[in-house]
Amino acid sequence: GNSIERERAVVKAVAESLAAGDVVNMVTWNTSNAVVMNGHEVTGPNDATLVTAANSLSASGGTDLHAGLVAGYQLATDHYGQSRLNRVFLVSDGGANVGITDEELIGQHSDDADQEGIYMVGVGTGPPDGYNDLLMDVVTDAGRGAYVYVDSAAEARHLFVDRFDEVMEVAARGVQVELTMPWYFQMHKFYGEEYSENPDEVTPQHLAPSDAMIFSQVLKACDPAVVDEQDTIEVKATWETPLSYQPMETSVSFTVAELLAGSKDQLIKGKAIVAYAEALKSGLNADLHAAHDAVTAATGGDDPELSEIAALLELHPAY
Repeated sequence: GNSIERERAVVKAVAESLAAGDVVNMVTWNTSNAVVMNGHEVTGPNDATLVTAANSLSASGGTDLHAGLVAGYQLATDHYGQSRLNRVFLVSDGGANVGITDEELIGQHSDDADQEGIYMVGVGTGPPDGYNDLLMDVVTDAGRGAYVYVDSAAEARHLFVDRFDEVMEVAARGVQVELTMPWYFQMHKFYGEEYSENPDEVTPQHLAPSDAMIFSQVLKACDPAVVDEQDTIEVKATWETPLSYQPMETSVSFTVAELLAGSKDQLIKGKAIVAYAEALKSGLNADLHAAHDAVTAATGGDDPELSEIAALLELHPAY
């Protein structure tokens, strides 16, 4: 049905974006694995062998996702290129109903492979009913790569032709952000991946080209009388380059007064994005409408990203 048609469209879109010399492996799985390609070097965009393999993809049997991932990572390891970005590219309807289906076990295998610089990109093509979003999210999060959902052939091309670099590449590896603020501030609310006073307890994130990290925090002073607007707040980011793992660092520092006097446009946009994410998590009508109000108020009609978010909220079944 539609799920396998979207899968074929995804693979063909990727084929359109490849360059001569890129190496492709392909393994399909149901209750067993079938290696379709092993070390195939493409001739360029729309490589005929790869396109033929994409058109031949079919659905049958069960879904032993764990075994498929093991085989996929083995092929990626066998053809690992030190000078290349290496990927396991998982396309699935989101189901895992045979073999080891525990999300954490599958995620751990992805995490192990990350030590060799093989990052996962996950693509969901399944129907809305019964689609296991949690499974795909856990697997790709552990695999340190992007996770996208494709709802049409046009969306497949948009993601893997128009935005190929953004989805497939890594611009900064192992990004960590450190916030240093005056002693009298405490974090009242936090929206983001993770936080801790101990950096070892926070999992570093990889960023793709044009990707962004957004943290939303509400800070409160233990006593407003002790706030000194000349005190500074510093943000430091550390990361590694994707191929050579060269350590990088940058930081910015502002006084409390400078922050209070600065433009609030990005703060308003960030809060609108947080409201959108939180509304999707709850799925409640009231939260979806409140998020829509926040997003439309922030966009002013001239922010294409927020306008797209507003349109997506209107499509939610509970809106």
